[in-house]
Amino acid sequence: MYLSQWLQGLTRLFWCRRVADRTKLVLGWSPARNRDICTNILTSTGFAGTGTLNNNTDFRVQAEFIVVDPKLVLSNAQLLIRDGRIIELCETPNLQPDLNLPNSTLLPGFINSHTHLEFSDLTQPFPASSNFPAWIASVVSHRRKQLAALDTCQLTKYRQRVIEIGAAECVRTGTVVAVDVVTAPWFFPESNEDSNLSKIIALPEVLGLDEERFRISMEWASSLLHSHSLPAAGYVDVGLSPHAPYSLIHPQAVTELHRFHPEALTAMHIAESPEEREWLETGSGPFRELYERIGLPLNAPRMQIAEAIDLLASRRRSLLVHGNYLLETELDRIAQSNIAIVYCPRTHRHFGHKPYPHQSMMDRSIPVVLGTDSRASNPDLSIWRECCLAYQLCSSSWSAADAFAAITAVPARILGIADDYGSLHPGRCSILNSAETPSGSTSQTVLEQLLRSDSIHPQPLRLTNLNQ
Repeated sequence: MYLSQWLQGLTRLFWCRRVADRTKLVLGWSPARNRDICTNILTSTGFAGTGTLNNNTDFRVQAEFIVVDPKLVLSNAQLLIRDGRIIELCETPNLQPDLNLPNSTLLPGFINSHTHLEFSDLTQPFPASSNFPAWIASVVSHRRKQLAALDTCQLTKYRQRVIEIGAAECVRTGTVVAVDVVTAPWFFPESNEDSNLSKIIALPEVLGLDEERFRISMEWASSLLHSHSLPAAGYVDVGLSPHAPYSLIHPQAVTELHRFHPEALTAMHIAESPEEREWLETGSGPFRELYERIGLPLNAPRMQIAEAIDLLASRRRSLLVHGNYLLETELDRIAQSNIAIVYCPRTHRHFGHKPYPHQSMMDRSIPVVLGTDSRASNPDLSIWRECCLAYQLCSSSWSAADAFAAITAVPARILGIADDYGSLHPGRCSILNSAETPSGSTSQTVLEQLLRSDSIHPQPLRLTNLNQ
């Protein structure tokens, strides 16, 4: 067994040596059965770290299967890569590859459409409790403890480190783009060298049930939106996240947000729990008890879910996060707009919500993308595991290709980044994931078999520019 593993690792090392005169290659992934041995061999010979290629150097990667996009899977094809981009897709290659992965499947990098990296210091989710507002109280308590324990400088440094930890976890599990809801203090990273996320779409969270807090929140969001002149703006985009209907002053918030950068990506948590609807429509229930306990206003006007949907519909690009308890009439309104819905399967399961209304969304051709949410409600930040669970739970309305599209092609289109991410077509970034091909796979079945596997998790295979 170990001799076989060693030979597989040695074979991969041979291909690395073959191009060592012009390239330093580093593998972020190898099949599970020879990962450790390959890593040790590559490290001992100086081939470990970030994958790199020289400028203007053609590099050919061949694999058993290449998932070009959710509907196109090729067998024994090659990707020709130059200067960080896929230049050519060779369906019937006749040239020797620089790297051959005969038992592997290459996939595009993944897109996580909703997360909160600031909670990446949590080792386990907060308990779901008896109701959703009780869980929110745990989140509020966590933030207040940090504020009490750390001064502003310490909190900023700590938050920066936590976000870097979360971003690194996203990268390790195959994510290249993350849509991150951010709160102050937050920072523009000077570069993406630490986390290696290719793009962060930061959505400053706006909330406040009184005019003063709402104004401060909006001013902070505006300051980030106007910071695109900073060096980080090449890979950090900024949008906006009005938190939820129950956390915004009404009707002032709707008025202000209608005027606020309508072209910016906007995400909002809507219809996440039955308690939310009970509070908004009747002013009673666990939300009222929470507001009484923490001193929030009880009798102020409340934004209704339909009004929140109309707000998102007025924006150029919008994400409705969760939507676990949307009504049929509300889904009809969403179907007439440019809103995409973000489904977070493991967070949904954590709270024991009723079955997700996925079929109703598909019946109306509403685009659905996937997110991890945060470690406050999820054990990790793997968007691949979200995709596997979504396929398991929604297989009656989603094919394997549909589920995979929800972490690649669909969010790339919704977020306006399809020229760079979401597929492996020529012109896209050469940031790849690689997975061990399940036994007996064909080009028609490999995606389904990967999504049904409990033991295979794609990981990054990165080839980046040496002369940056």
